[in-house]
Amino acid sequence: ERILTPSPHRVQPVCPHFGLCGGCDLMHMDYELEAQLKRQRVYDVLQRIGGVDPGELPITAAPTDQGYRNKAQFPVAMASDGPAAGFFRARTHQLIPVTDCYIQPPEAHQIAQAVLAWMEKYHILPYDEATGKGYVRHIFVRKAVVTGELMACIIANAQELPKRKQLVEQLRTAVPGITTVVHNVNTRPGNAILGDTYHTLYGNGYIEDQLCGLTFRLSPASFYQVNHHQAQALYEKAIAMADLHGTETVLDLYCGTGTITLAMSRTAGQVIGVEVVPQAIEDAQDNARRNGIENARFFCADAGKAALQLAAEGIRPDVITVDPPRKGISQDVIDAIAAMNPDRVVYVSCDPATLARDVKLLEEKGYDPLAYRYFCLQSHYRKALVFTWENLDNAAAAYTKLIARIAALDPADGPVDQEAMKPYREKFGQQMGNDLNTSMGVTALFDVLKAKTNDATKLALIGDFDSVLSLGLLEKAAAKRAEAAQAIRNLEEDFACWFIKRHRDRVDDLCCDIAQHLRGANTIWPTYHFEYKDRR
Repeated sequence: ERILTPSPHRVQPVCPHFGLCGGCDLMHMDYELEAQLKRQRVYDVLQRIGGVDPGELPITAAPTDQGYRNKAQFPVAMASDGPAAGFFRARTHQLIPVTDCYIQPPEAHQIAQAVLAWMEKYHILPYDEATGKGYVRHIFVRKAVVTGELMACIIANAQELPKRKQLVEQLRTAVPGITTVVHNVNTRPGNAILGDTYHTLYGNGYIEDQLCGLTFRLSPASFYQVNHHQAQALYEKAIAMADLHGTETVLDLYCGTGTITLAMSRTAGQVIGVEVVPQAIEDAQDNARRNGIENARFFCADAGKAALQLAAEGIRPDVITVDPPRKGISQDVIDAIAAMNPDRVVYVSCDPATLARDVKLLEEKGYDPLAYRYFCLQSHYRKALVFTWENLDNAAAAYTKLIARIAALDPADGPVDQEAMKPYREKFGQQMGNDLNTSMGVTALFDVLKAKTNDATKLALIGDFDSVLSLGLLEKAAAKRAEAAQAIRNLEEDFACWFIKRHRDRVDDLCCDIAQHLRGANTIWPTYHFEYKDRR
């Protein structure tokens, strides 16, 4: 590869491993352009996949692009001169040894080098993926930005770690301020870094950090944003978007250690956190206790099942916050959100494509995205994107869109299928028995619009539902359809008038050709007269 003319935004990467390890992709460009490229990527997928216009999409750039990460995960493998730690080359499991990473805190490398020295001294072999033998798979490091506490977690292919006392001594000597040392057991083949079993070798097995004025306990499995400064800005914006006034019920799905949940507890009536990782829920419950928060409760469950259970219990949150993994929200979670009918949804995302997909699905349930904010959480990474999304006054905002969707249906596309109508009528009847409100009625109508049946059947169902909801949907849709048809006729007439005026001679010739053709076909009309008056 040869650079003919360097871009004015090209910079010299500070890392000697740039282009080799699978970490930073964008270190060769200045941060201003990097942030704008990420913003453009978000904008493009929201338009292309989500079908929405995010407007200006303001970006909150990070104050620094070096040393910002509070977590490091180094894979370990055998190199030619002994065990090595670093990162995998992109899309491979080829280890690139790294002794200094510019986006990690220096303590991360001190810990990694101390573990490698212990392995070398006591002949502790790294894990071999091909044979399934060996011990050390990863070196996991966490640093609390505010408190300065440090965690070292050794992920090993063994229930018992050999020479563990010597490991602790080695780490405490190399990094005197280390807070805790943990052994995680992962004997399963595959790419998962952490296993399910933890042994504390030194300290409490966790560290503490402060975020949004609260203290959080962090174990190895706890989800915690890697950029502390940007996480603070992100959560403050999420809280502002939730627009809480002290009485609301907030449901936080994918809550992790309860960072967003507890941050919102101070301005909400009650908060409920849901997380599938048991250790994270233990940390969340402990975080609530240590911060003296009494209006928060947490339970361990899959987000979809938990949301459905809460809906079945009649819990109707005013605000739902979601912070899902990269795969986004599952369909059952979206269905449960719609069933609980919150006034507002705050969506924190780490993948623009799944965010755009979910925004579209939520729109079909009656939610319109009204505010976006993009935060750059991880500099130099292509995928380090986090967004917030909120909905305001969902039923009212969806009403205009609903009318337009109904107006697009063709009444002649029939006949009405009574069998296809039955399940929708039954579901609507059940919702009526559960005190269906107008917002949920709009959601039911969007479900009808997605039905795999003809337009005449959909219109018949909408008419049935509207006899209860009294929204005047068919009348307004018919008026909109007539308005659109008239607009098309006006456009056609305007174009015809313009074309005739501009190409009078060509129109005359064309009319003469038509007349001659008709006479030659022995039609009953021998001659024609054409006028260009009043747009005729």
